[in-house]
Amino acid sequence: MFWFLRSFGMRGHWYGAAAAALFASTIPMALVAYWIEGRGPATIFSLTKGSWAFILGDALALPLVAGASALVWKHIDAASWWRSGWWTVIAIIIGLGASAGFHWIIDAGAYSAAQNSSPTKIVHDMVAYTVLFSGLTLLAVPAILQGWTLGPVFGSVLAIFGIAAWGLFGLHDAMAKLNPNDLHVAWDWSTMSVEPMSQPLP
Repeated sequence: MFWFLRSFGMRGHWYGAAAAALFASTIPMALVAYWIEGRGPATIFSLTKGSWAFILGDALALPLVAGASALVWKHIDAASWWRSGWWTVIAIIIGLGASAGFHWIIDAGAYSAAQNSSPTKIVHDMVAYTVLFSGLTLLAVPAILQGWTLGPVFGSVLAIFGIAAWGLFGLHDAMAKLNPNDLHVAWDWSTMSVEPMSQPLP
């Protein structure tokens, strides 16, 4: 999915970049939660119990960043360093580092070992965040830095707005002190099933 996000974004296709960002997190997370963990939409997309950074951030704010950045990439010269393989490699390294840090450092104490290794947690941290942090670093950093001179300026403004919105949703989650049991189930890999006491209530 990273290559779709990169390709659509660098070619200036805002709709494709936004869709790729959406398909990187929200959709696979919902499918894994429903088909593998047996969780219904009420436990995945609950604004009262769930994570706003995931529900609103991954579904709205980050696709906005991707689409807005793509508007600026239409005007970035083909010979620009931002289009080089080096910048792509740097962005991927940043994405992998952010993903690992989020999973093993930031969230390490918030969940039990069984929750931290649940299918949705792995998909979110290892897959979605790697793609999104890599792809959005790749697209948004040049868009924000160069949009003011290359245009359109509103592309840079919308990208900044999307990043700020995602950050505010994360701040909401921190202040709300969400219950980890409402976010990720405890998964037993030996039975390939949810531990009975960890299943969130609808």
